[in-house]
Amino acid sequence: MRTDLSKQYDEAISNLNLWRNRYSKSEYPEKVVQNIFYGNITMEILCGDVSEYFDGMLAQMNFEDSFKLIEDSYSKIAVEKSQRLLPVILKERANFPVGNIKFETFVPQIKKGSMGDNSEIEDIEFTYVYFFLSNITVRLWCALGITGKNRIDAISKLSGVVIEALEIKTYAQIENILGKLVVAPYLNNRYVPLKSLF
Repeated sequence: MRTDLSKQYDEAISNLNLWRNRYSKSEYPEKVVQNIFYGNITMEILCGDVSEYFDGMLAQMNFEDSFKLIEDSYSKIAVEKSQRLLPVILKERANFPVGNIKFETFVPQIKKGSMGDNSEIEDIEFTYVYFFLSNITVRLWCALGITGKNRIDAISKLSGVVIEALEIKTYAQIENILGKLVVAPYLNNRYVPLKSLF
């Protein structure tokens, strides 16, 4: 089974269009990058040690209930913790990875994008969509763990690919795997850049 991300892709594009209308052209690139990190910070906290989802530490439940539990937890963490942590991470810890990315690597792109470089804006927007979808696939993976699937079987269910057994303990590890196996192929076939901002 391959994961259908059509609805979530449309949501990500809708978010970008909303922000294009809400923010000035010069502030838009930074706002998009902030949202990338907001999602990744929330995922880092949600995932913690992913063993919680796969080693029977939570009561086993059906997929619908487990995914609702994960989504509710994600929303709660976003409001209660990520909003507070985001400014600190962007200013004081820009050189520390959040998942697989560091804020400091985006600073030149933000600067060029805010000055009218449409190619930098397109890269930032693609990165937003990529991580938006990757984070959703990681939440689906966690939910599959609560249903009783092991780590590798859950990856297989989402990607349609069987991989060798790996030790997967962190958000960064599983985001990297699912990003490559699920999100990148999906975006390769579906992604269409938005019209130039400038």
